[in-house]
Order: sequence, then structure tokens, then C-alpha cells
Amino acid sequence: ASFQIDSCQFSPDEDLWHVKLHATDQGADIAAEYMAYQKKKTLESNIVLMLGNLLLEMGEYSKAESYFDTILNSENPNDEEVACIYFNFGRTHRLKGDFNRATNCYQRALKLHMDARPKRLASAGKTLNGLGVVYSEQGRQMQAEECFQRAMKLYDISIPKKHVDVAGTLINLGTIDCDRQDYDRALTKFLRAKKIYDSSLPPGHPNHAIPRVNLGNVYLATGDYLKACEEYESALKSQEASLPSDHPDIARTLHNLAVVQTHLGNIELAKQYLQRAEETAGHTLSSKHPVMSLLHKTKAVMAEEVEGYVYSRH
Repeated sequence: ASFQIDSCQFSPDEDLWHVKLHATDQGADIAAEYMAYQKKKTLESNIVLMLGNLLLEMGEYSKAESYFDTILNSENPNDEEVACIYFNFGRTHRLKGDFNRATNCYQRALKLHMDARPKRLASAGKTLNGLGVVYSEQGRQMQAEECFQRAMKLYDISIPKKHVDVAGTLINLGTIDCDRQDYDRALTKFLRAKKIYDSSLPPGHPNHAIPRVNLGNVYLATGDYLKACEEYESALKSQEASLPSDHPDIARTLHNLAVVQTHLGNIELAKQYLQRAEETAGHTLSSKHPVMSLLHKTKAVMAEEVEGYVYSRH
């Protein structure tokens, strides 16, 4: 069976979380494979933190922050759980655009993982990747690249080469290559990441969209607009089938489609995509979030009929 989460609230009086769901047929065709993947993931994860992770993946950032805060203060978490909670605080603050708090939380989580005996190298690598994304979104590309490279070194000695965390960091290193206009190196990394996702994730997993978005970015930057459009449309289809309708990743892909349609000369279609992106992002992101700033900038650029901008960080 498939269910959609309607609300998630904590009751201090009962010391319980109340999660309201309703049955839905949407996504039933991919539910079996996705649940098999999640069962495997559960065996490798901390069950206490999984609801918070799910809320983050759904774009429910404030609810996720409240959940992790409750676990930290009302439970008796061990050292590893505390580190994982601060890692997830870092994710939450980054996704909300609060980069200073995100940096502090990631650094605290990293210290806990590296001070442990034995060191939790895979978790430290994942934390470095998250910290690198924060730096990247602030335009601090040298610091971001250093974090990503350190993460890859830790992955090399702690997890398989085809692990999805390796794919995620490859995407982020490829994005830096794109920023430097080194598109061949970026393309190699994105295709390698796509191969890992294809072999490791079930067909309905939203992360299949990530390499496609980034491949689209390469094709857009190199002037192959039809290929870029194809990759973005494929990514959007995957996201709309697996994510809440107001998820920020959908807004990002809609934005990129607006940019490529502008280059193809389809101005009215571009405006429609951009309007949908603004409406989608406005449901979950503050007006000061970088994605909202990007959408406003692109809207102004489109009005002047000059080149737009592409955003994608994972």
C-alpha cells in the first residue's frame, strides 16, 4: 500500500509524535521496489532518525528541524546519534538557506565522527560533502572542492566504489568543473554518477533526477539546447513522480527548463516554466533563499532577453 503524509506534530503531554496519513494509489506501481530499497537502507540506518530524514526528503524542513531537536533534547542519544543529529541539522539549515548555522552544525558533526574511536570515516565523508555544498552555495568554490576531495579520500577507504554517497560527491565535484567551464571533466563525473545511481537505486527513486539535471546543465552551457531540454524534462518527470509537488528540487528543474526554452526562442513557454518555479519554491522557501533570488534574477534577465542562469547543487 502507498500512503501520503498529511501532517506530523509532536505532543509534549503524551511524549509522542502524531503522524496523519491517507491511502493513495499514486506511485503504487513503484512502491514495491522503492520499499525494498528503503528496507535495505533501514538496516544500514538509525531507525530513530529515519522519520526526520524522510521529512527532509519531502521538503518539510521546519518539521524535520523540530523532530531532530526533540530527539536531541528528550531522548538520551549516544555519541554517534548526536553526530548524526547535528549532520541533519546542517542539512536542514542549508536547505533553508541559513548557511552559518549549517556550517556550525556540519563542523560539530565532523568533529564527533573524527574524534570517535574508531573513527567513523564514512559518516565523516558524508559530513564533509554536506559542508562542501554549503561552501559551494556561498560561492566559496575552493573550500567546497577541498571538502569534496577529502570526502572522496575517506570514501575510498570506507565504502564501496559504487556507493550512492560516492555518486553524490562526484556530482558536486562535477558542478565545480562546470563552474570552471571544464565541461568534459564534468560530463565524465556526471555519467559515472548516473551509472552508480542506475545500478544502486530503485527505478522510482528521486535521486535519478540528479545526474540528469547536471547533464542538462553541461549541454546548456555548451549550447546543445535540445539535449539539455531532454535531460531536464526527464528529470522533471522523475521528480514529479516521486517528490511532493512543492519540493524545491522541482522548482530548480522548472527554472532550468525556463532558461533552456529561452535559448530555444520559446519565450512564452519559458515564462510559464518560470512562473511554475516561483509558485513551487514559494511554498517551502523563504524570500531570502538563494533559489528565490535566482528565480527573481532570471525573471529580470528574461525580461531583457539575455542569457539566464542555471542552479543545481546536491
